[in-house]
Amino acid sequence: MQKNKGENPTQSKILPVVVTGFALISLAIVTFWLISAQQMKHVTGVLTESGRIAKKMDIVASMTDVARTRTRLTMQMIYTDDIFDRDDISILLNAKATEFAVFRQQLIELGVTRQEQYILDEQVVYIQYSLERQRLAADMALGDTQQDRDKAADIILNEVYPSQSVVVDYFMKMLKLQKAQLDGLAGGSLSRLKTNSSFNKLVLLLIFIGLLSIILFMLKNIRRIESQIVLEKEKAQVTLRSIGDGVITVNDKGEIEYLNQVALDFIDETSSHLVGRYVNEIFDKSFQNSQLLICDCIHHVLQDGGPLEETSDILFSLINKPSLTLKANVSPIVDVHHKVSGVVISFHDITESQALLKKIQHQASHDALTGLLNRRAFEEKVNQMLELFDSGNNHAFCILDLDQFKIVNDSAGHAAGDELLRQLAKVMQPVLRKSDLLSRLGGDEFGVFLSNVTSDEALKITEKLLTAVQSFGFYWEDNVYRVGVSIGMINVPGEIIDYEYLYQAADSACYIAKNEGRNQIHLMPIDGDILHKKAEESELLQYLTKTLKEQQFYLYGQNIQPISPRAEGRKHIEVLLRMKDKYGTIISPMAFIPLAERYGLMANIDIWVLGQVCQLINSTPLDDTVYAVNLSGQSLSSKEHMKEMLMTFLDYQIPPGRLCLEVTETVAIANLDSASNFMATLRDHGCSIALDDFGSGLSSFSYLKTLPLDYIKIDGVFVKSMDDDKSSSIMIEAIHNVGKKLGLFTIAEYVETESSVIALKEIGIDMAQGYYFDKPHELISPAPVNSASQSSGS
Repeated sequence: MQKNKGENPTQSKILPVVVTGFALISLAIVTFWLISAQQMKHVTGVLTESGRIAKKMDIVASMTDVARTRTRLTMQMIYTDDIFDRDDISILLNAKATEFAVFRQQLIELGVTRQEQYILDEQVVYIQYSLERQRLAADMALGDTQQDRDKAADIILNEVYPSQSVVVDYFMKMLKLQKAQLDGLAGGSLSRLKTNSSFNKLVLLLIFIGLLSIILFMLKNIRRIESQIVLEKEKAQVTLRSIGDGVITVNDKGEIEYLNQVALDFIDETSSHLVGRYVNEIFDKSFQNSQLLICDCIHHVLQDGGPLEETSDILFSLINKPSLTLKANVSPIVDVHHKVSGVVISFHDITESQALLKKIQHQASHDALTGLLNRRAFEEKVNQMLELFDSGNNHAFCILDLDQFKIVNDSAGHAAGDELLRQLAKVMQPVLRKSDLLSRLGGDEFGVFLSNVTSDEALKITEKLLTAVQSFGFYWEDNVYRVGVSIGMINVPGEIIDYEYLYQAADSACYIAKNEGRNQIHLMPIDGDILHKKAEESELLQYLTKTLKEQQFYLYGQNIQPISPRAEGRKHIEVLLRMKDKYGTIISPMAFIPLAERYGLMANIDIWVLGQVCQLINSTPLDDTVYAVNLSGQSLSSKEHMKEMLMTFLDYQIPPGRLCLEVTETVAIANLDSASNFMATLRDHGCSIALDDFGSGLSSFSYLKTLPLDYIKIDGVFVKSMDDDKSSSIMIEAIHNVGKKLGLFTIAEYVETESSVIALKEIGIDMAQGYYFDKPHELISPAPVNSASQSSGS
């Protein structure tokens, strides 16, 4: 299932809903608590206020009782005969008066309303009057005469009682007022309690509904999640059963928790026997064909809590199947807290692919015919050994070229020649030490590198090689063939770290061995002059590369003169490549062109020259001069370079007949098929083709009818010697006659004397080229190098 963009795979979709629900419920509970607290506070206030009013009512009642008691005591005092009793009552009356005053002060301190204060203020007059009349009556009651006591009784009955009744009425009013206050508090509190009770019930109901909803929601989602987990687990199980890789999951203790069927098939055990065991127990500890050990990788992931950063493959084997090579991937299992809780090990069998890879690597580095190192691998290994060269040790480099091998190929066929090479490789290999290198460089040429040997030891080994080859008899179809070998050997000095130089030196020594009679060893010494020459060559190569990069070559031209009526009126110039050294002196082409060919620069030079000449032709549209450009073997051996040259020619839209490409005979024959097709394509687009240095090959005439040609340029060796060697004149005439029959123009090179011109005219040669007619002259000079670009490119 594809995830939405930006979705966090570990984020819960239930959690926000649950959190929101609990937040709402918590808010309701807090609201309920606040309301309850407020309600409790209100009830407390009501109770406090009710207690205060009740206390005030009690005080008012006490004051009422004191007022009535004083009147009653005064009457009692009047009707008491005992003087002492009247004194005691008088004292009690005074105490009651004081008690009434205390009660009144307590009532005021408890706080009175305006209405109550009004009642108290209204009472004062009556209370004071009543007290005064009571005191008067009490004083008269203390008298000895009956008359005084009668007057006292009259005051009580007619004055004090009415006044007291008014005071009591005021007290009743106050009590009634206070009772009304109590009733109001009780009624309001009851109403509020009813309202709050309903609200509390509603809040509790909402809390209950919320909790119930959350519980139901969670139960529903738990069931859904359980279903999803079961489904995902089933999908994972099906996937793990379906994939071709073995899968093992391990917990944070390194114990196996799960294996899919592929893993079980690899291990040949049941799941019940493996689950719970340490995963390290199933690996082959002796397996050493991997830079990364799988046990170390598992430990690293569990301990460091992250994936492996190494790019090397994790290879391992099982303890019960050590012959298998398995490739693993170890990945962490991360929980919601981003902690590693285990690892997943996926693996597959690469035994066959490893064997195939080794076979491919062997084929890439070994000769398919003999099984020896091929040229590329031999060069790489020699360079590696040269880089590790110890000045205290000596090495030797040899080139071996078989003698009379061509006889076997020509007489018995190529199959016999191939079998001879195979057997001969087996003959030579045992002669060498394990540390030495033997390679088939190509054809019947072999290369040998002897490491850590003295000159005498190297010579003894090569002599054994020579003897082994001489003693070898090759049996083929009831015939016995014997071959020899010419060996060129050089001792490798410490200063030499270039394979190409070693090869050329040893190849030259092998060439000398062949010229001196074959089947022998030629040891070529490497002296200081050779090393100095090598250093000069290296410096020239750097300068040549720089010249090509900055396009600082010069193009010279040499006229080709018509000398026959058939060629009369033709204007023909051969384009010649020149290069100047840092002092401005012209460097001989023979000094840098072979170097450019050896280091693969010639094809790019050819393309540059072709582009320059095409520009020159287009700049002179009214001229009909034909410009001849030489192509190297590298240009004709590369499809990419031939394609680029063809595109260059077509892009400039050169008029037909204005451009001629010269290819040497040896180059054309070496790349016959590709060269022939390339030449034919160019001729179809109006380009002329000349075969250069004709006659230098061994089978020249057989190729004339194969190649699409317009000109034959006769090798200058014949022209130079024709005055003294009659056979050269015969050869020139034969080449001309064949060319004429094929409709080709013939051109003689290196014409330097008048006698040569006369002889060539007599033969009928169409055109001649040489110092007799013209010396090379400058056609195109390079543009100045921009100093800024030069510095930026350096």
